Amino acid sequence: MAKIRVKRGLKRDIPLLDSGEFGYATDEKELFIGNDFKNSQIAVLSDEGMLKIKHGGTHSKTPQEAIYKLGCSERENFIINGHFKINQRGKNTYNSGRCLDMCGLDTNNGGIELNIKSDCIRLTQTSTSGGTSAQAMYVTIPKSHDLQGRTVTLSTLVRGTGMSRMLLYGDSVIDDSVTSLQANENFKLMSITFKMPDTISSNRVVVYLYADTAGKNRYTEYKALKLELGENQTLAWQDRNGNWNLYKTPDYSEELLKCQRYLQIYASQGLRPLKAIDCRPQMRINPSQSSLQIEQTTYYVNNAEL
Repeated sequence: MAKIRVKRGLKRDIPLLDSGEFGYATDEKELFIGNDFKNSQIAVLSDEGMLKIKHGGTHSKTPQEAIYKLGCSERENFIINGHFKINQRGKNTYNSGRCLDMCGLDTNNGGIELNIKSDCIRLTQTSTSGGTSAQAMYVTIPKSHDLQGRTVTLSTLVRGTGMSRMLLYGDSVIDDSVTSLQANENFKLMSITFKMPDTISSNRVVVYLYADTAGKNRYTEYKALKLELGENQTLAWQDRNGNWNLYKTPDYSEELLKCQRYLQIYASQGLRPLKAIDCRPQMRINPSQSSLQIEQTTYYVNNAEL
């Protein structure tokens, strides 16, 4: 019996087909038919008998956009307060020490200012004495042993006056996690995938987010931060206009409860328990106690931060 053969070759080499003419891409195993002035792809079954629908049939340009349109759940974020919304210490500006929940400022003899904006945080270099190793905000991540030996992806959305930089620190700097990006006035995705060390002795790992260290008063803004298992990021998706958009923002109350295992603020000294088991939610260890001023009011602190 005579065989019917169709045009075939690499996908990039298939010409514009005549109406009703078939073409087969041998590299992608895709079938096309000429349709007026374009080649239309014909859906075929996979080897497993399933119909392949690119990006879920959403007409998305990227898998991340398809996830957003389909309403799928993104992967767990190992970072608590990764959208920088929990700020129990109550200030809008910080220059040293602990600041946002699960975060602190590492000046390393330099100078840095953290400003909390409505849609992001801004890190500004306020002196040049610390060199390029200074002017960073660190974000503490518990459950470090759950990450040992795993492939992870670290991602953030960033904009600013120049070079932005981030890295992950376990028992030492994890070299494969160091990444940088030339920032501008629009938010960009900065993301890197790497393998965690097989052994981490510390009970925490830390992400460092840097201000633009090229000169005094230069800044970097960060919109959100995510550390997740796997080789692809699910922090944000890019629309057809090139704008980066976050997936669903975590519920504020749920994030606050997670943060309160490490820090709790009380309106009066008499309301503050001494032991972790008496705190609500229960704190991770018996806390140290102190006080702080927010504007003209004194508040009382239980601290069990890592």
